[in-house]
Amino acid sequence: MPALDLNAIPGYREAVERENNVRDNAFLGIAEKICGIEVLSMTPRHFLILDGIGSPFVTGGSILPEEVVRFLWIMSPRFRIVRSFHDWIARWRFAASCRKLNWETSIKAIFAYLEETFMDRPGANSASNSVGSSWSWLAAMVDAIARNYHWSEETILNTPLKRLFQYRKIISMANDPNAIHFNPRDKVIGEYLRKINNIADN
Repeated sequence: MPALDLNAIPGYREAVERENNVRDNAFLGIAEKICGIEVLSMTPRHFLILDGIGSPFVTGGSILPEEVVRFLWIMSPRFRIVRSFHDWIARWRFAASCRKLNWETSIKAIFAYLEETFMDRPGANSASNSVGSSWSWLAAMVDAIARNYHWSEETILNTPLKRLFQYRKIISMANDPNAIHFNPRDKVIGEYLRKINNIADN
């Protein structure tokens, strides 16, 4: 059977280019936007806040318009914990600026943002993700980065996940050259092979 020419698969080269752009841009500090709203690249600290408030974007569940605003506010460069009247005014003004958003479009855009953020996350079979694990995946992330790069916990918690996941992949490959990692492009290959097999079966 001849070797599969990956570049001949429709959409494969575009998928690789998109992955490379996402990975490279994570190191450039380029401002991101969701439906025109400026947001920061998600860090572990952002994730912990969203998880702590039960945001359906990270915990699952139905999504109401106010959840869109809460997510965008937490990811905004203007975000602050509301401790004073001025903090409350800042949050109110931000919410007011979101009133013209199309909610369905915003929800899709947020999930696209999250998909890029977690593109390089460890697979479901990693020890930190297994059922009955004694630690969270974030603890495993902090431990791996700290042991290999000697960064402080504070630095790691404030580093974009898009960068941390790439470092985690490098550490994994250094420890086990045979470790299997998945990329979004693999989905393009899988869909192409299924299509070819369906044609052959018919």
